[in-house]
Amino acid sequence: KYILNDLLIQASGKWPYNEVMPQYVGLLGLPLKLITFISPSFTVNSALLWVNFLVISEVVILALITKYVLNLESWGVALMVTTSVVFIKVQPNHEIWGSIAQHMNLVPARTILPLILLFTLLRLNKEEIRRASMRTAVLVGVIAGITAFNNPEFGIPAAVAVVIILSALLSSRRITTLIFAITVVSTLVTFGSIFFIYALFGDALQISTWLAMIQVHGFDGYMNLPMPDFGLWIFFYSVLGTSAIIGTLALFGKGLLQQLNVKDSSTAIVLAFAGLWGSSTLFYFTGRSLVPEIVVFLIPLSLTIVSYIQILRN
Repeated sequence: KYILNDLLIQASGKWPYNEVMPQYVGLLGLPLKLITFISPSFTVNSALLWVNFLVISEVVILALITKYVLNLESWGVALMVTTSVVFIKVQPNHEIWGSIAQHMNLVPARTILPLILLFTLLRLNKEEIRRASMRTAVLVGVIAGITAFNNPEFGIPAAVAVVIILSALLSSRRITTLIFAITVVSTLVTFGSIFFIYALFGDALQISTWLAMIQVHGFDGYMNLPMPDFGLWIFFYSVLGTSAIIGTLALFGKGLLQQLNVKDSSTAIVLAFAGLWGSSTLFYFTGRSLVPEIVVFLIPLSLTIVSYIQILRN
């Protein structure tokens, strides 16, 4: 019910992060706003279809990234590799709560935009320097700005991870200074435009309201539990943290990236993004400390495993 409430905020005529504080999404409900002229009941029922569409889209994007990094020809294998990791259960079998299948409707709210951002970044990296598309750079920036605003806990780390990776690509001359500048400026303009749109319609958005859920859960301790002394979270922290270090070092390694072909540099990008994004968002789990909350980190974990498979193949 929480995700449906968030998706229907715009359709109800209210503004997220202003009149209503969403827990998961701020912008993914906009398509439902476009069909409110039909009928309220149709819009509410369409929200269920929209959630399922987002879930399917996320699985397809994960398979696309897997297929690209591993250079697979089979869609079936790409889907199998992705879903085999994503559907890991984080609690004993007698505990129903803790399966990503139960929380699958919540996962796209936090992770689908970062995955789209990663895929667009891979497209930018694929192009030769002389043909690096400015439109692709603008698109990466626009998606990064939207991602950061949609869900601060998971969106801001994704946008920051992209900037770090772009800095590495710039230092290794995989992209030009112009492409880097266009992407960063596009991100800032998109992010600022959202605040401008709020002000234009008489609903000025304050940073404090936009970060309200972080304040409630992160600082005020609402519904938080003590951090467990030992548990599966150690595995997630170690794998994602190590991936962030290895991926970033590979990208910033002097003379290393120039010697790699597109597939290998893409592997480093996915590993760095998954590690940086996943490890930085673990602050969310550190605050909540609810075991089932860690299922969302199976998404970046699956990307790191895909990257390690390709590294071993090389």
